[in-house]
Amino acid sequence: MKSVLYRGAGLAVAATLVLAGCASGDSSSSTSATSTESASASASATAVTTSAGCTTTPGETTSTDSTTEDAGTSDADLAEFDKVTVSGKSGKQPTVKLDGTPSFSDLAVKVLSAGSGKTIKKGQKITVNIYQVAADTGEATYNSYTSDPEELTLTSSALNARLLNAFVGQKVGARLILGAPGTEADETTGTSATAASVAVIDVVSTEDVPDSLARATGKAVDPVSGLPTVALDDTGKPIVTIAAGYTAPTELVSQVLIQGDGATVKDSDTITAHYSGWLFDCTQFDSSWDRGEPSSFSLSGVISGWTQGLAGQKVGSQVLLVIPADLAYGDSAQSTIPANSPLIFVVDILGIDS
Repeated sequence: MKSVLYRGAGLAVAATLVLAGCASGDSSSSTSATSTESASASASATAVTTSAGCTTTPGETTSTDSTTEDAGTSDADLAEFDKVTVSGKSGKQPTVKLDGTPSFSDLAVKVLSAGSGKTIKKGQKITVNIYQVAADTGEATYNSYTSDPEELTLTSSALNARLLNAFVGQKVGARLILGAPGTEADETTGTSATAASVAVIDVVSTEDVPDSLARATGKAVDPVSGLPTVALDDTGKPIVTIAAGYTAPTELVSQVLIQGDGATVKDSDTITAHYSGWLFDCTQFDSSWDRGEPSSFSLSGVISGWTQGLAGQKVGSQVLLVIPADLAYGDSAQSTIPANSPLIFVVDILGIDS
């Protein structure tokens, strides 16, 4: 189970929610294709074919902006933390005990203890450990202390304003407690119901992130015939054209458009990237370019098409991904992505997070 930071609790924006999660396909049995042969792979009877050519237009999506002034956690929600006892030294796995069942009307955040390290600034990336329990049972539902810390980008497009404001100005070593209300199931999007949660968050480190105008910087590669074509506007944002009659391949297409010369990405790495994603009718469903800042993703926690298509690529590269539905979300709809949708992404790999 993912931490509360990656649920539909208003903490993370669509970028993380869209890419996170496993597809219905088995990534261990799927082949990543990087050649013209993959682009012309035979389509199944249910494959998607573009009925007419289309070209994307920069700025089609509306960025998620949580910069609206936040009034802070309500007194009633803060009082619910009285039902929670957190013990243990900051930086170590805490012990969380509940006296009753805390409930929250909205996201609730409180600083439990101050840190003594570097001051945390907006726009930076922080590494945090999270220990999360179900508000009704007290049972642990997520624990990064026994696995790998999480990384969060402190921008208005990446985090809920309340959580962002809570982190900014604190120092490394700070410990926060977070309460999130449960969510109801949504049959339209296929989202399952989630229980209310309480999470203890320790800030481990902070670092600056790549410039928001950063882009792939390597050598341009001759395009492969038959694939969607990519042009760039003045800012570096990609514009994709899909030819009429183009059929979604049955195997993953991972085509380098700009060849970088940086470190090689592994399938377990967390990368920082600029990207845009489209359906086969050229509808753009997500774009870090529109939000004005790159995003960070662990390739072990995104759709299989991203994991397979970006592993082995180099930092500085721009990559075109054409992802069959079974390596995306299969028969599960995701917000504005219908079920059984093949997807197209253009990804600028800006860095590997340490």
